[in-house]
Amino acid sequence: MSISALCRTSSRRVDPRPRPRPWGSLFRFGPRTLTLLGLGVFCFGCLASPRRLARTDLIFVGDSITAAGPWGAAFPNRRVLNAGVPGYTTVDLLAQLPSLRRDQPHTYVLMAGINDLLHGARAEAVAQRLALMRQQLATPGQRLIQVSTLPCQIRRCGAATLEQVEQLNRLLRRQTPAADFLDLTPSFLDAQGLRPDLTTDGLHLNRAGYDQWLQQLRPLLEP
Repeated sequence: MSISALCRTSSRRVDPRPRPRPWGSLFRFGPRTLTLLGLGVFCFGCLASPRRLARTDLIFVGDSITAAGPWGAAFPNRRVLNAGVPGYTTVDLLAQLPSLRRDQPHTYVLMAGINDLLHGARAEAVAQRLALMRQQLATPGQRLIQVSTLPCQIRRCGAATLEQVEQLNRLLRRQTPAADFLDLTPSFLDAQGLRPDLTTDGLHLNRAGYDQWLQQLRPLLEP
């Protein structure tokens, strides 16, 4: 190279900004590894297989009355899922069937219907939807315990709604196998509807109400 060419080369300004690397220079591949320069190494096959989560064996399904229940604490030796959702009607629960079936528990405990009736649905329509839920959930290997719909106090929901609750429970008793029907009505109902000592607001349960429910539920869940 001539001296003049060398001078021209040495006189070029050097751009201080780092030049971007081609993508290929950022990665190094090994037999089981991928190295991303500056970030570390990921090893294919080196990670332990994820542990499979234990199968839920008891799912409580319903509305806000179910959602507020102390089910996990009441059954500490069982894998319990509380699937109660405040405000849910039986229409909403039917939409949740795919996710409820995915867990494949040993037992479902279902109470629902009061929100339907409060919104003007007829007992017959609610009973039909609950029968469909039983048909979909109580498959071989899964049991569904149908709990009677709790009454509300007349001052809270009116006499007409309370009559629909009574009609719904008559239909549930008729369409549910006796071994899978838990009728709470005799213990929870008085002349004004839901017993005042078992409720916080004429509709939802207090601790004594849940204790009463659990007292009657436990024998049905014993092996």
